[in-house]
Amino acid sequence: MTENPYLEALSRVTAGRTASFAELARLAGRPAAARAAGRAVAAVPTADPRPWHRIVRSDGGLAPDPARALIQLQRLRSEGARAPLGADVDAWLKRRRARCVGLWTNRMLFDVGDPRLPRLDAARLEAIRNSEEGFERGFYIAPEPRESATPVAGGSSSRTTAHPLHEHGARPSPSPASRAKVPGSRDPAVKLVRKVSSQRGPKSGSKRRSATK
Repeated sequence: MTENPYLEALSRVTAGRTASFAELARLAGRPAAARAAGRAVAAVPTADPRPWHRIVRSDGGLAPDPARALIQLQRLRSEGARAPLGADVDAWLKRRRARCVGLWTNRMLFDVGDPRLPRLDAARLEAIRNSEEGFERGFYIAPEPRESATPVAGGSSSRTTAHPLHEHGARPSPSPASRAKVPGSRDPAVKLVRKVSSQRGPKSGSKRRSATK
């Protein structure tokens, strides 16, 4: 009997890493079968020696069953794929010799030492060696946090510090904030003002010319 292709592909996800169901489907040669991959992994008993625990949801979530999720998280922590309970994230990353950390929730990539790391969900953070590996795995540079204006000698302007990951020549992810709409020539209100202005000019001029005559 032929082994399930998704279960065969489990061995290609190495210890210390995780992959989504969609990624597992691609490894199995069936990129459009993420749901089938999920069903195959969910059917694997928790005591099975195959590394079913390295497969997570697209947002980094664990198994829906709490008992199975607890076993999954414990195994991921034992392999170094997730930070130990209560551990300092920066210290954990340094032990893993990682320069970046990926947040599965929105596929954001953070630099080691980023002040936002303690506020992130440690159960969905994965150590990544460098930015290049992060990009290959589908992560993107996290937008820079908004900083308050810092007084600069000789003026009141502020200076923004470049994100460490930008030094690798990577482009940051697009900012979710939309730009404010600036009224232009297509704005009906602007057209009306321009029309009224153009009409008033000639009339007032013609009156002055007739008065002069």
